[in-house]
Amino acid sequence: MNIKKLAGPAAGTAAVLAVILWSLAGWLWPEVTNEVKSWLSTTQSGQYFVASVADGDTITVSNGDDSFPVRLIGVDTPETRHPNKPVQCYGAEASDYTDQLLAGEVVRLEVDPRSDEVDRYERKLRYVYRSSDNLFINQHLIEQGYGVSYNSFEHSRLPQFNQAEDQAMSENIGLWRQCEPFLNQYGVYETNPV
Repeated sequence: MNIKKLAGPAAGTAAVLAVILWSLAGWLWPEVTNEVKSWLSTTQSGQYFVASVADGDTITVSNGDDSFPVRLIGVDTPETRHPNKPVQCYGAEASDYTDQLLAGEVVRLEVDPRSDEVDRYERKLRYVYRSSDNLFINQHLIEQGYGVSYNSFEHSRLPQFNQAEDQAMSENIGLWRQCEPFLNQYGVYETNPV
């Protein structure tokens, strides 16, 4: 369910306003929230509406009953909002791209049994699939050069994420072209501050 697509290309501004109003529905029209909650719980079990995008690898989702932050497992995008780090090269681009992919979308979340349930910031760690086309967001961000394989923590998709990183690096796309990524002390590529 992509609100922007439903509104049509000529109504971009109206679509943005619709998303804002839908986000405020809980305060303005409780019955709308109940309709959304009912739709998600009865016809879209396990589906979540993307309420906001914090940065390239963190989103907030809602199913009508619950709203919580999600950190995408296995991908690390350059920082834009880290409490102890400055904005990094390609961070804004990664955040914008994730927003383009997921704003107003419904997603399916998947737990990895080899990964922790939550991170130290209390974000739920999940694989994220866009419901409209089943796009695997975590891997897609790495393939397109918006993020790198976050190999500091164990997860089931590590080999395929490392392969996606190698491919993006060899194709010199995204952050590999615009920045000079270096390996940090944890063996994960990162970019310099802007």
